[in-house]
Amino acid sequence: MTHSPPVAARKPHSFTHHGVTIEDPYAWLRDPGYPEVTDEEILNYLNAENAYFEQYMTRLSPLVDELFEEMKGRQPLEDESVPYEKNGYLYQWRFAERAQYRTWYRAAVSEPDAWEVLLDEAALAAGHDYFRLGSMSVSPDGELLAYSTDTNGSERYSLVVQRIDSGELIGAAIENTLGSAVWNQTSSAFYYIAVSEEWRPYQVWRHELDGADADELIFEEADSGFFVNLDLSQSEQYILISTGGHTHNEVYYLPRSGTGGKPRIIAPRREQHEYHVDHRQNMFVIRSNREHSNFDIYTVADDAPDEANWERLIAGDERHYLTGHMALADHLVVLERVDGLDQVRLMADTDEHYIEFPEASYDVGLGTNPNPSSEWLRISYTSMVTPSTVYDYDLKNRTLVPRKVQAIPSGYDADAFTTQRLMAPARDGTAIPISLVYHRNTPTDGSAPLYLYGYGAYGYAIPPSFSTTRISL
Repeated sequence: MTHSPPVAARKPHSFTHHGVTIEDPYAWLRDPGYPEVTDEEILNYLNAENAYFEQYMTRLSPLVDELFEEMKGRQPLEDESVPYEKNGYLYQWRFAERAQYRTWYRAAVSEPDAWEVLLDEAALAAGHDYFRLGSMSVSPDGELLAYSTDTNGSERYSLVVQRIDSGELIGAAIENTLGSAVWNQTSSAFYYIAVSEEWRPYQVWRHELDGADADELIFEEADSGFFVNLDLSQSEQYILISTGGHTHNEVYYLPRSGTGGKPRIIAPRREQHEYHVDHRQNMFVIRSNREHSNFDIYTVADDAPDEANWERLIAGDERHYLTGHMALADHLVVLERVDGLDQVRLMADTDEHYIEFPEASYDVGLGTNPNPSSEWLRISYTSMVTPSTVYDYDLKNRTLVPRKVQAIPSGYDADAFTTQRLMAPARDGTAIPISLVYHRNTPTDGSAPLYLYGYGAYGYAIPPSFSTTRISL
């Protein structure tokens, strides 16, 4: 028999802030020593709630166990990434059976089966209660590895460099970094971001491997509401520093081939102007909302990138929301959202087309694409029916070549399910996209139960992606 749930007592309590008085009759449930709770009255109430929960769930425990075993059976015991090629090497990570951390490998393109361990996360994690790999970056000459680790959960990463052939560490670790390192062209130095006491990424430093001089401060953001980001252009010719908040930003650039110097600005910050920069063929390609809230794409010569010189290449509109772009040597890749559905547009000279995907509703994004002159575009694809899939898109022949499909060890029949994309009118007439998935034997006359989830804010669209747990429903 199910007992009644415990009812928390209401005790008069109020507090005033900014001239507003708040009544909080449950303030007594907040132990002053939280997260350590020692108050006997609070503990008694929490124990009563826990006891009620356990008693109520007893009748459901067989179903809980069944669902757990179902979901566990859909997770592969081993996993590995699709290799990618960079500077004469193939790179891949792998999860061994029951491993908690990945092992990273590489092999020379000339010997694609001769894989060698590049980084063993389990070895780095040994002896620590917490471990997380921040990032790893191989130098252009392929001889050095810069990687960062967090061993206390503070998200303040320790950055080190080691020789790949011997594992020898070069110099001392750099503390309190955001994690990533961007190499210069000659592999003699790299750039990194330092975080403040408040964990705000706010400085970019240059570190010379010879250690003759102290690290050089390249950029510092004084605005406490701005965060700094560091990246390498797809062309690999420029180091890009972006600093911004929620509504506006500005971007600086620095030649990767240079030996120093200060970064130059592209467009100074101003309220409500957000822009993002990539580079190809002596020009910057810029996605900006200066004329339309759904963004336009502009081009400008890299030797005169002032905003007055920007030329619009692609116009956004009320239907086409330009969400991202990447500038390859011979193609411009544009990520769009049309009527709430992701699209990938490819432009080459005067020709352009959209990649055609096999389903009406799906989620798609760019995968690892480190080479500006590649003839392939790696993308990640999934739908509410199709498990996560890695495709390579042949830019010349316009075909999708599957490289990996998420494994479901206990078995999964995609043909047993149907997915649809519907448009439902809101009260104001706005068409709201809905992605629907159901078993092929489920009646669609309204007699079957429906699980509906929605979210709408900040321009976010819920991706209609695959879920191993949803199958149980």
